[in-house]
Amino acid sequence: MLVDEAGDIHGPAVRGLLARHGRLVVKPNWGNRGVGVATDVRDLATLSRARDRARAIDLDEEVLIEPFIPGTNLRVAVIGGQPIAAVEVVRPKLAAGSSAEAQVAALNGDARRGTWAAPSLCPMDQIEIEEDLEGHLEVYGLELDAPIPAGREVEITGEELAVIDRTDEVDPQWLAVAASACDLLGVDVGGVDLRGPMAAFTRPPAEAAGAALLLEVNVVPALHLHALPTEGRARPVFAAFVAYCLQRRVRRRPAPWCACRAERRALAALRLQRPWCGRKRRAASLVGSRGVGYARDEECF
Repeated sequence: MLVDEAGDIHGPAVRGLLARHGRLVVKPNWGNRGVGVATDVRDLATLSRARDRARAIDLDEEVLIEPFIPGTNLRVAVIGGQPIAAVEVVRPKLAAGSSAEAQVAALNGDARRGTWAAPSLCPMDQIEIEEDLEGHLEVYGLELDAPIPAGREVEITGEELAVIDRTDEVDPQWLAVAASACDLLGVDVGGVDLRGPMAAFTRPPAEAAGAALLLEVNVVPALHLHALPTEGRARPVFAAFVAYCLQRRVRRRPAPWCACRAERRALAALRLQRPWCGRKRRAASLVGSRGVGYARDEECF
């Protein structure tokens, strides 16, 4: 459900959505790396705070409200119509007990996490408390230095706890679903997000019984996730990307100033010392919710 600046968060449509599903996700209609996304929203008060924060971040003050799908995040890279790789992206969660500040400090103790000054060959960054976390906690009525209450759990969207290669485990029919989604939207290079229990993705979609679903298509696919997983085999996605760009150029022979979107991204990536590594360099993981409806030609570099 799309709610613009004039939308009534307390109206019957939103109330009905919450009543039907019990748990919702609220996010900006335009976004970057999960910033402003609130998951597992269960009441109108939290929904209202999540809406206010998402609106403040969105370029057009538009907010998407969606049913919450339990499970994990599966990202499939599709290049030139072919599914190339799949990773499970595990988000960190703050659990009941100690404060959010203490738990984030423990997460940041992971030597694999990089910084802007010292990027890591791993798709994980230091979690910057002042950048986003404090506002994220306010949505749930929590404070940074206060213990997380019993029975509560808060997912830190936009951060990674683990990125696990699942290419060989995912049923080929799910990979075909991802490729079909890109084809229907005219996206030549995309990152397709699927959501559900990991076990459901090892079986054909017909056997998932609605437990796993296609979530969205991202027009800037964050290929670094597949090239630099924290667990499992690194996949040659950048080689596939460059090969696709080159074969397009040979076939189409465009003028240099009319290079296709994929070619522009490849050239930009090659200019970087470490492609899409580190918080600011990972502008390429831009997630545009509008990508579900059509592909936007975002200039990220």
